[in-house]
Amino acid sequence: SPFAWALQKTSRFTTTPPTASVQGRVTVHETVGRTFGEHPVANLSLYLIRVEDGKAFHELQRKCRKAVGQGQSNPAAAYDVCMQSLSDAARMVPQMAAAIKAQTDRDGNYRFENVPAGGRYQVVGVKYEGDEPVVIVGLTARLKAGEEFKINLSENAAWTDALPPAR
Repeated sequence: SPFAWALQKTSRFTTTPPTASVQGRVTVHETVGRTFGEHPVANLSLYLIRVEDGKAFHELQRKCRKAVGQGQSNPAAAYDVCMQSLSDAARMVPQMAAAIKAQTDRDGNYRFENVPAGGRYQVVGVKYEGDEPVVIVGLTARLKAGEEFKINLSENAAWTDALPPAR
């Protein structure tokens, strides 16, 4: 049939969507004894989230930022709001269906392959130190086809720093 022929012809000429990669290293600056140094964050679970898919996560970041901005009048309340938002984020991110997952190696290096080009992404690391959640966040530029975007993350940076502008 003409329809079957058209379907076969189209399927032979379909192209795969353009992709990019996102890679980098995650470190922590800390003092051990009297020596200050940069150390890799090994075996960290990382999630790559399209900015458009991370609205609930962004709201938690904004909630903490707002509390800190108003925290001069009541620092304890600002701390409580940020800790609750941080805890919620640490539970939410690994459950996000749209997230792509990776893990840092022993040297803190990571790589996300075959990332759809054309979008902006947040790289979000989640771990716990005892019962305390740690969320590490970076923000990419709009990825170009074939690009190898490099973004290094620091555990010392505030988790609210890499927040895309509100729309």
